[in-house]
Amino acid sequence: MPEVDYKKPAIVGGLIVGILSILPYINLANCIFCLWAIVGGVVAARLLITRSETPLVSKDGAWIGLLAGIIGGAIFFIVIAPLTLWQMDSVLQALSTDTRIPPDIQSFYMQVAQSPALKMTLSIGGVFFGSLLILGFTVIGGMIGVSLFEKRKIQAWTPTPPAPYDPSE
Repeated sequence: MPEVDYKKPAIVGGLIVGILSILPYINLANCIFCLWAIVGGVVAARLLITRSETPLVSKDGAWIGLLAGIIGGAIFFIVIAPLTLWQMDSVLQALSTDTRIPPDIQSFYMQVAQSPALKMTLSIGGVFFGSLLILGFTVIGGMIGVSLFEKRKIQAWTPTPPAPYDPSE
């Protein structure tokens, strides 16, 4: 059975996920069930199907989705984590002075604003959680892609019947 090359489909799917998830305004589509993550997984699965000589199953879709999700999640994390950390002070300032927010929650935001370690933990942790969501939805997208685009049937293995018994031998 020939090996399937996962590299190119994983890279293309990961780039779709990562780049579309960090572009301003376009990234808002991720609010709809991580749309770009699913699209990246579907595209990676489609590319894998066209490169494979044998039919693929959901496991293959999940695997290519995982690989694309790792690449896309890494791109997302590397770009968004520093931006989130950089913007954290202005966001916390706005939240701690918003009169619509209850006073106990405002005091929490003030405590976060005064602790560099807490600011870093919350911003990096939030972006890491977002990367994990991207990864999970890309796996789902890969499985969806295989179910949508794989039209070849898997050949069932049937054993060869034994030769008939010849008592004269």
